[in-house]
Amino acid sequence: MKGLIRYLLNTLKVLLKIFLVLVVLGAFTYFALVKYADYRMQRIGEEDRIRREEHEKAAAEFNAQKAKEKSLKEESAKTDAFTACMNKAYRDYDENWSNACAELNKANGCLLTPQKLYEVQEYYKAAKQDCEKLKQ
Repeated sequence: MKGLIRYLLNTLKVLLKIFLVLVVLGAFTYFALVKYADYRMQRIGEEDRIRREEHEKAAAEFNAQKAKEKSLKEESAKTDAFTACMNKAYRDYDENWSNACAELNKANGCLLTPQKLYEVQEYYKAAKQDCEKLKQ
């Protein structure tokens, strides 16, 4: 009977040692998995943060580019309007000069009287000043 008890105690000791080894290995495995999962979560969080920052930066650059394009279009429209206005002012000046020559019964490109010359030039200066307002 003593031999049976001793055999059972030895078996119990061996099983206890195996159990302790398995518990220790399980604990190491658990902590290794927890540490790896924590590392992955931090890495995913960092990647999301970087992706969000890059997205915000790209959006800011896109908005800046759109604002620049809009500004260039507005500037181009102002320049086009100014050019068209100056062309019209010159055509009107030329037409007024021709009309003044016709009133004096002279050919186009004639020499005008000082009074007529002053009228035509004042009209042209006023038209140019109106065009200058378009630049601003």
